[in-house]
Amino acid sequence: MDIDITTLGGFAVTIDNAMVDPAHWRRRHAAALVKILALEPRRTLHRERVIDMLWPDLTIEDAAPRLHKAAHYARRALGGPGTIVLAAESVTLFPHEAVRVDALQFQDLAEKARDTGDPAAAGRAVDAYTGALLPDDRYEPWAQDQRERFRLTYLDTLRRAGRWQTLTTVDPTDEDAHLRVITALARGGHRQAALRQYERLEQALRQELGISPSRAAAAVRDQLLAVVGIPAERPGAGRGAGADGRSSDPRMTPLPDDGRRPVSTAPRPPRKGEDQVEGRPFPDAEGAQRLLAVALAEVGKTAMLAWLDGQSTTTGGSCDDAKCADQRCQAANSNGGGNHELELAGQR
Repeated sequence: MDIDITTLGGFAVTIDNAMVDPAHWRRRHAAALVKILALEPRRTLHRERVIDMLWPDLTIEDAAPRLHKAAHYARRALGGPGTIVLAAESVTLFPHEAVRVDALQFQDLAEKARDTGDPAAAGRAVDAYTGALLPDDRYEPWAQDQRERFRLTYLDTLRRAGRWQTLTTVDPTDEDAHLRVITALARGGHRQAALRQYERLEQALRQELGISPSRAAAAVRDQLLAVVGIPAERPGAGRGAGADGRSSDPRMTPLPDDGRRPVSTAPRPPRKGEDQVEGRPFPDAEGAQRLLAVALAEVGKTAMLAWLDGQSTTTGGSCDDAKCADQRCQAANSNGGGNHELELAGQR
């Protein structure tokens, strides 16, 4: 006979290309007996171990008739008396047939990939893992340890195969996998996608573990923010928005997908005693430097501009605005122009 038993992502038994009717597995203990034996390397277990797994609260004497009953219904589903054999102290599934069990095939491929260190071999093992072990038996104590063992093997094999994106989906709290995806995206020029990947990491760690990303991860995020620049206004709002609602200004970046208001990275006014912002001197009357103030809604641009006006007054500067109330600015404008300039981008 040609026999295949599926245990990853679901349960099914196929004999000579014909699937056993799922209705036969409505008897829970009959199905459990087949599943337990299928996951054993030689598809055999000591009778007492089977009883401990299926009827842990019963004595051997009380559970023995139930074992025989479960075996009876399992044989009926599988097509004959030789499909499950109780002999001496053992219980065996298909003792005289070759049987393919998908979970065991995956395990063999994963072990070979581990032993050889071949990423391609690991990729083949990953492809053989089609889902969690016996998902319909999620709360069965006898299945939980096996399921976790196969899951950990799958995660390890994903790492060996370099399937980092898949790993972040299967294990959203794997920071190393997220950082590898972020690095690959950034190197490919997809910095916005890299930032969104960081947000997924941050959210997963907060929700599942109650922690924040490591300092190393935060440093990567800061580097990306420094390269990307200041986020744009909400799609559809403000000057410079294109047909798709996103800013056409190359200095602008789209809002996060979750709709939160972006945090401005515009230079802050210096605190008392400071004469620089982030290591860059502010414009003065002598220099020809230009200060770029990106005006976002609700980020305090009015206060920023008021402070800048005061700064220019302190340093003896003037502006090019003919309507400026500063007397020095008016005088400078009447003489052909001022000597400091304020450029606004994205102002409503």
